Formats: sequence, structure tokens, C-alpha cells
Amino acid sequence: MRVGSAESVPARRNLAQMSDQQTSAPSAGVPERPAHVLRVRAEPDGTESAWLDDQPVMLTPGTSPHQSLIRAARRASDRTSPGSVIRVIGSTPDGQTFHMAIGPDGRAWAVSPPPVPARVTPKYVENHSAPAVSALAPISALTPAAAEPALEQPVAAEQVEATEPAVAAEPDLEPADEADDAIPAASVKSPSAATAPVDPNVPVPVDIPEIEVPEPDATLTAAVAALAERPVGRPANGFAKTTPSIPTPARPVPREARPAPRPADTDGSLAKNTAEKAVSKIEGDDETDGPRRRDVLLGVAAGATAMALLGGGAAAAYIAVRRHEHRSVVATPTMQRTGANALPTGINAPVGLPDTFAWSVGGLVGQGSTIATTQTQVFCTTANTATGGMRLEALDATSGERQWAYSLPAALVVSSGPTMMPIGGKPTVVLATPTRIFAWPTTGGSPTVWKVTAKDTVTLTASGVIVQKSGDTAHAFVLYDGALAQRALPSGSTPVAVLGDGSLVAATNDGRAWRITDPNNAPVATQLPAPAGTTPGAFLAATATLLVTAFVPSGNQKQAMVRSFTLPGFTPQTTTQPLQAPTAATFLLSPDQTWAVAGNTWIDMTKGKSHVITALWSPLAISPSLTWAKIGTSVLTADKTGRSLGASTDPTGQTALPRGGTSELTFAVASQGQSSTLYALPMPAGNTEG
Repeated sequence: MRVGSAESVPARRNLAQMSDQQTSAPSAGVPERPAHVLRVRAEPDGTESAWLDDQPVMLTPGTSPHQSLIRAARRASDRTSPGSVIRVIGSTPDGQTFHMAIGPDGRAWAVSPPPVPARVTPKYVENHSAPAVSALAPISALTPAAAEPALEQPVAAEQVEATEPAVAAEPDLEPADEADDAIPAASVKSPSAATAPVDPNVPVPVDIPEIEVPEPDATLTAAVAALAERPVGRPANGFAKTTPSIPTPARPVPREARPAPRPADTDGSLAKNTAEKAVSKIEGDDETDGPRRRDVLLGVAAGATAMALLGGGAAAAYIAVRRHEHRSVVATPTMQRTGANALPTGINAPVGLPDTFAWSVGGLVGQGSTIATTQTQVFCTTANTATGGMRLEALDATSGERQWAYSLPAALVVSSGPTMMPIGGKPTVVLATPTRIFAWPTTGGSPTVWKVTAKDTVTLTASGVIVQKSGDTAHAFVLYDGALAQRALPSGSTPVAVLGDGSLVAATNDGRAWRITDPNNAPVATQLPAPAGTTPGAFLAATATLLVTAFVPSGNQKQAMVRSFTLPGFTPQTTTQPLQAPTAATFLLSPDQTWAVAGNTWIDMTKGKSHVITALWSPLAISPSLTWAKIGTSVLTADKTGRSLGASTDPTGQTALPRGGTSELTFAVASQGQSSTLYALPMPAGNTEG
């Protein structure tokens, strides 16, 4: 999944703005493993925002987003690697990627990607797997790229063993000699071996070989769309933009309590598939009888040189592709049940929450790990240290006990999700890789799998899956009735939601909306009624039952009135008074849709009442009972009535970042070394709900 990566004039301007602090310098002395991921993304309102790993960076007036990111990366590294040169990987809004070094004095310069040796060992893979590399996708994912063949429908499970695209041709992953201690570099099959296009309306036969020829930087630019993973610019659990990461074997050592025994991975059995067109079990995914594979390191270098900061383009990614192991030797993430134990030294709870945790699970893939939650379950992705791949885990929300787990093929890298959504009328957990969409019932079992290409844009929303093919601006595809069904897409519109009947909801920033069922013809647009004295503004949010849009008062472009509309009829429901104008990226809707946060303002979505939480409030995440904001190094908390639970502080160490929660717990992630741990934090006194 990706978008076009042709360099634009704004991108060249952004990169040129950094030249005042850059000089050409060699890569000697620069670590090969990136410390941070820098991303400049285009927002729906035409502005640009800066993101360091998974966190927004405040832009200083007169300073470009890239300069702000360099300073933020240096400050962050000074807490963990003071006085040392660091390497970072970054991307511009149009898909340009680059490697850069930042010195102890804050000076930045472009460097070449680390070379990939002809023969590497598993230790090399471990030391060079950059966290959050696949997060380098620009979020302005509506930019079309070259045309692609038609989307393929649910794949026969035997084909999912193919390697995730990461190089210009498909690597040969045939098992090598088990006695060989080194790892041969991936051989390349001829692109001419590709098969004919597959009919998009027919499942892929199991006897058709799969050959894909993605672009060289397909992994680095695996895109998550502008509305990906959110009903409102966020995932269903409210967390900001996901930053998928390449797995790393390292994980934090538990502090005091011994890890509780955890069941081995299971692939379970489906009583009934989540979609009507079922597929068989994925060959090789089961750790009991999957084929053993040799570790393969896939190195990618996109563009001419690492001088992308000055107008060129260069990127490198490392994907550990390791053999499956027997289930009995699969290493599992550390699970710790502690009751009300104190957080480890150097890790703080968000302001307003106690510095204790009910349970924790280690081995999450990067601090930017996304989770999906229900009131009773938590879904997260963790590193499988035995295979070098990733697994989806389902945990009991109250105890943290593993309910089930599913190990993905080692070659696959999660690019978005997990996300909770209804499929076939049933709650389903969904995640995506650059070439696959996986869906599981909440009870576990073998997933249903749909195939996409590395250039497609896959958007996981709380209402369903939306896929857009690169180069095709006239259509979108929705996951409905077990297939990716084509829907017409009006010119200039953005697909924002999937309704239960398979309808696609599309909207524009000029107040028009559509409910589309036909594959090629869109109906006449519905003009959303505007409050008196306003003009249509930015689209903010959509779920399966609600559409939220901003309307701008005449003469005041810095304010907006937020109005919600019921779906499918586009009937006005609630309207706020003028407030500080939000964007889709700064609007968070609670899971039950009864309240929301728009910038620094709390909104009652049932009555339209609103008030400012605090003057400085940069929305980060939301749960049924709480919401959080990131101000500097401090994470603030407010309750569901918009009452702030504490003032900003300057904590020592890092603050665990909330990813969502239930009415009784907050789920927050903190990094320790190269791995991350998920902590279940109790609610503050007086805020627990039944």
C-alpha cells in the first residue's frame, strides 16, 4: 500500500529550508540503526504537520516542519544517547524518503543508507531492523500513482506465504541448507515470470503461482491513508496515526514479579468465517507444521543517493525474514500480572493517572504500536522472536491473560491496524500489510485474507475497510459480502465510511456528501445543510452511523461550528457554537459517539454543548471515559465531561503514551531498549465506571 512518490515543488521547498543547518558529510561514525522516524504529513485542510515517531511535534513560527523535527529528534535522543551522533529516517508529504545524521550540536546532514552485505547473520538482522520504518508513508494518500491491475479478491490461503514486497522483484524464499550458519542474500526472480492479471471478481486459484514486482521502495512507502485507522483521523480506539514497526527480538526484562505462564500460539478453528467467501488456512502460518525457512535480509535502496534532503531520494529498509519454528519453541512476549505494582523507574503515568499498573505485556513492536480495544478485549501486535515476524495477540482486558494469538508469516510487516470494525455484521479485528488484509473474529481462528498491491491505499476505519487503487481516482473498493466490491467515487471526494449494506460514504470539504452503491455511477450529491451564517469547512469524522463536518462562520476563518449528521440519511443532529477550528487530525470521537474532543474543546455530541478543556491541548487519544493530550514531554488527562485532571508537568524520564482503554483501565505503551511494553493503568479515583 503506498501512494505516488514523485517529488513535488512543496517537497523540494521543504527540503531546501533545511540547508541552513546541513552540510555534506560522510557516513563514518553514524550508527546504521535509525533512532527515530521523521514524517511531514499533509493535512486535509492543506497545512503540514510534523511527527516524530508517532507523536506530533509543535511547529515554531518561522521554522519549517523538517527543522522542527530535527530539533525534536535531537532532544529526544539526548535523553537516551546524549552526546552521540544519531541516524534518522524521514519522509516528505509526497513520498520522498531520506536518511540523515544529527550530531550532538543539532547539526544535520544527509547520509547514505547502510550497505547490505552479501551474507548476513541473524544478529545483523537484529542490529539493523529499524523501528517504525514502515511508518514512513505520507498521510496525504489520495495522490495517485501509476495505474495497477484490478484488485484481487480473497486469496487462497496457500499463497499468503509469498514475501511482502520490499525489493524490485520477488525474492526467492525457498528453504536453504539448514546447516548453513550464514544467511544468503535474497535472489531475484525475473519480472517476466509474472502471471496474467487475475479477474477481480474471482478468488485466486490455489494453483496459480504468485509473482509481484513492486517498486523498490514499496516497504518504506507502505501508505496508510489520510483517514486510515480512525473514524475521525484516528483508529477506532482513538489513538493518533499508527507507526507500524519492523519487529525486533529485544524485549524488556520484567522487574519483580515472575512472568505468568502463557499459552502457546494457536490458530483455533472458525465456527463460521467472518466473511461469506471463506478461504482455507494459510499454509505455513501455523507454527506447528509450517515450513522451515532460512533467514533472509531484504535491503532496499530507493532513489539515487541519500542526499534526499537536497532534492534526491534515498531510503533503506530491513525486513527480517526468518524460518518458522515448531510451536513448542516459540518465544512469547513477557506478561506480568502485578495487581497494583509501581511503574518501572523512569516511566511515568499520564498526569491524573496513578503511577501503578494492573498488568503489563512486553514485546510490542515499537512505541508506536497500535492497539484495538473492546470493553473486554485488547488486541496488539508483538514480536515473535522465534520467527522474526509478528503476531496478533488477543488479551483479556481485565487480567491481561492471552486468549489467543496468531503468528503472521515472517516476511510480512504490519502497516496498519489492528482495528476493530464490523464485517458481515460481526465484530472483527483487522490488520493490513502492504499486500494483504487479514480479518479475524474476536474469538480467534484462521483469518480471512484479501490480496492488494503495494501501491494500493488501504484505509482501516471503525466502519469498515476501504481500498483505493493507485491511479484510479474514479473508484474505491469496500470490503463487503466477503469481497472487495467496487464503488464509484465522485471527483474530488474522499471515501470516509462503509455502511452495513455495503454503501460507500464519500465527502468533500465543500459540504457535499454521497451514499454510493453502484460500481460505476455515483448519485447526485447531497449538500449538507449549513448553520446560518456559515460556509462548509473541513470534513472531520465518519462512522457507520455518523458524519461530522466543520462549518466556518463568515468573517472568522479561525473558528468553526461542528455539526453532526446521522447516516445514511445525512440528517442534521447536533451543532456547536463557534470554537477553535479543528481538523480531522485534531478531532477525536469517543467509542460510544456521545462526546468528542475538537482541538482544545470538549463537545457533548448529544446536545452540541462545548467548552475549552485547557488553552493548550493537542489531542492524542480517547477512551470511553478519558481523553489525553501531549504538551511538550507531559501527557495530560481529561475525563468524559471535559474536566482536566491535572496541569502540565516536566516529568523526569518518559511518559507512557495512552493508546485507548476501557471504562476501567487505560492502556499505555512505554519503550525499554528496543522493545515496548503495554501497561494497563487503573482509572483515577472517582472516575471508574461500571
